[in-house]
Amino acid sequence: MKHAKFKILQCFSYVLLVSLSAFTCSGKAEQKTLVIGIEALDYLPFYQVRAGEPLSGYSVDLLRLFGRKSGYDIKFKAHNVSRLFSVFLAGRVDFKYPDSPNWSEQMKKSHGIYYSKSTTAIVDGILTLKKNEDLLLDEFKVLGSIKGFSPWPYMGWVQIDRITLVEADNMDQLFRLLKAGRIHGAYVNVLVGMNYAKQNLPNLDVVWNRGLPFGKDNYFLSTIYHKEVLEDFNAFLIKYKKEIDALKRQYGIEYIDLNNN
Repeated sequence: MKHAKFKILQCFSYVLLVSLSAFTCSGKAEQKTLVIGIEALDYLPFYQVRAGEPLSGYSVDLLRLFGRKSGYDIKFKAHNVSRLFSVFLAGRVDFKYPDSPNWSEQMKKSHGIYYSKSTTAIVDGILTLKKNEDLLLDEFKVLGSIKGFSPWPYMGWVQIDRITLVEADNMDQLFRLLKAGRIHGAYVNVLVGMNYAKQNLPNLDVVWNRGLPFGKDNYFLSTIYHKEVLEDFNAFLIKYKKEIDALKRQYGIEYIDLNNN
């Protein structure tokens, strides 16, 4: 009888060990996958999407760090700016980054969208050629922007045909328009635009025209269906602030001092 009990205990121990092993081995597979939609742009230092190259940039590293620290498997899907809004609103990606409550308000009107806390403050402004850095607003006639972006400080003038809006498909096309003189200035994230010109067009003398209207905003992570994940993300932003600040320093991301730059 004792021998039979010992056999039963052995079998139970074996089953328990196998079960624990299976749980341990499958722990990674049990991670919840989050699909994040990002813009298919060369928009460093925040993100860079190029065919045949791995995704890179501060935003990509930030979201992957969140995945590692919070137990999520992060996947990215890149779409052009206009397409990404449609894909996001149709629920074909779980999240959109970057996003802001101020963007595409009409498209979002009938959707309940949740936003995280800010990941970084940004400044969007007009970059002009050096020779036009003192161009005044009443002299400014043609504005360039990325298709799908809304240069909201200028939209009132665009709507009354006071300013002509020329949309480019990507950063390269936008800066070619600027170089050729087909636009008076490009409305873009100031840090991104200056970085792009420095890295890709070192002989093109580009400056931020501070005399023209600019916009201040923040980058947020947004979702329609996964509000609970945003709670984890907000907690992550607080708990791992030191690591996040180190990432910002690594990529040279700092809020622009409007008085000193």
